[in-house]
Amino acid sequence: MELRHLRSFLVVAETLNVSRAAERLHLSQPALSRQMQDLEQSLGVSLFIREKGRVSLNDAGRALVEHARELLARSDNITSHVQAISRGECATVEIGYAPSLAAELLPLVLERLGRTHPSLNLRMHDLSSDEMNAGLKEGTLHLAYTVGAGVLHESGLIKETLITYPICVAMSRNHPWARKKKIELSDLAHATLLGYARHAYPEYPKFVEGILAAARVKPGRMEEFDSASSLLLRLEAGSGVSLVPLSFACHTAERIVLLPVSPDVPPLDLVMCWRRGQDWPGLRTVREVSAACGHELRMRRGKTTAAAKKSSGRSVGSKQ
Repeated sequence: MELRHLRSFLVVAETLNVSRAAERLHLSQPALSRQMQDLEQSLGVSLFIREKGRVSLNDAGRALVEHARELLARSDNITSHVQAISRGECATVEIGYAPSLAAELLPLVLERLGRTHPSLNLRMHDLSSDEMNAGLKEGTLHLAYTVGAGVLHESGLIKETLITYPICVAMSRNHPWARKKKIELSDLAHATLLGYARHAYPEYPKFVEGILAAARVKPGRMEEFDSASSLLLRLEAGSGVSLVPLSFACHTAERIVLLPVSPDVPPLDLVMCWRRGQDWPGLRTVREVSAACGHELRMRRGKTTAAAKKSSGRSVGSKQ
C-alpha cells in the first residue's frame, strides 16, 4: 500500500467519479484506475461498487476513508517534523525575560511561534537582569528580553531594542490621586512608594533612585516586593503608588490606573540580547519573530497616540 494510492483514493471517494478525480490529480483515467486496483489488491478487499458510468464506496471503502485521512495527516506531520530537525528548528531555546517589561510582547511572540513553528521548544525563565547577563555569558541562556540599561556592555553581547515604554505612576482607582490627569514627581515626597526588591531586580531600585535624585525628591516611605503579582496586590490595597513602565498595564486589573508623570523621565527600553556568533536557525527564528512583533507594537502605539492627539484637538476646538 502506497501513500500516493491513498491520496488518490480519497479524491475518488470525494468525487465518486473516476474521470473528475483523474482531472484533479492530473492523471489519465486508466492510470488512476490501475492505482485503485493496486490499492485493492494490496489490501485484499474491494473498495468500490462499480456500476456503469459511476462508482460508490462499499463498507470497506467507507471504513478506509477515515483511516487514510489519519495516516496521511500523520505522514505529513512526520515530514514537517523531520524537515524542521534538518533546518535546526527543533533544538531547545533557553530564554530569560523580565516579566513586567516583556508582558506585552512575549504573549504575541509565543503565540506566533506556536502557530508558525510548532516544533520549536522554548524554555522560559523569569530572571533578573544580573541573572540574564550571567546566563548569556555562561551559555545557559541563548536569548534574553531585558531592560536595556541592565545589559552588560561587552563586545560578546548583541542587543536590539524592541520597544520603548514611558514611565507611569500606578495606583488603585480608589487612591486619592486617581482622578488627576498626571502626577508631579514632587507629589511622591508625600507618598508611600512601592517597587521591586533590590535582591530580585537590582536594576529597578537604581532606576527609580536616579529619577528621584534628579528631581530632588525623597519619598515619604518605600516598600519592596519580589514579584509583579505581589506588587499588584499591594497597589490594589489602595495606599501606595509605584513608578512602572507602561507595559505594567498588561498585569493590572480594572482596579489599577496608570497616569503620566511630570516632568518627563527617561523611558525604559525592552531589548533582546544574545551572544555574538550564535546564529543557528531556531534562535534566528525567535529573534526574527520577536523583532516583527516589536515593530507591530510600535506601529500600533503610534496609531493610538495619533488618534488620541486628533481627538484631543477636536475637543479643544469645540470649546473655542
